Amino acid sequence: MSTTPRRPAPASVIARPVETIQPSLGIFDPERDHVRMVMRDLVVEIDIGLHPWEQLRPQRLVVNVEAWAYVGAPYTDDDADAILDYDQIRDVVREEWPRRPHARLLEPLAEELIQLCFRHKAVSAARVRLEKPDIFSEARGVGIELYRRNPAAQK
Repeated sequence: MSTTPRRPAPASVIARPVETIQPSLGIFDPERDHVRMVMRDLVVEIDIGLHPWEQLRPQRLVVNVEAWAYVGAPYTDDDADAILDYDQIRDVVREEWPRRPHARLLEPLAEELIQLCFRHKAVSAARVRLEKPDIFSEARGVGIELYRRNPAAQK
């Protein structure tokens, strides 16, 4: 058996089929324009899990984040300050999470990412899905999905 440390699989290995329906429908007023920021299938290896066997070594975690905001005028190349910067979310997941002490639950991690989305004043809602792809061999993944509305968002 190899002693090489396990590395997260590239997203292409665990990617899911693209959703064919617009998940924003039913969440936002279809009479108003909105933008949806999406980060799909970011893979990171972290210390996570409630069960004793999950505490033996880091586990792969697949992170998906969506954030919605109503928009008014059309975007231009000068609107960098008006958009939600997904780099900050990616940096927290890829750079900070692997260095943290063992986390028992997925839910606080999802809450953290939602609060990162809410730092942008225009974000009205966010959804985070966290999945562990290596828990059950008969399942593509197990995890949680958390959706929150931002009560402080600009309308």
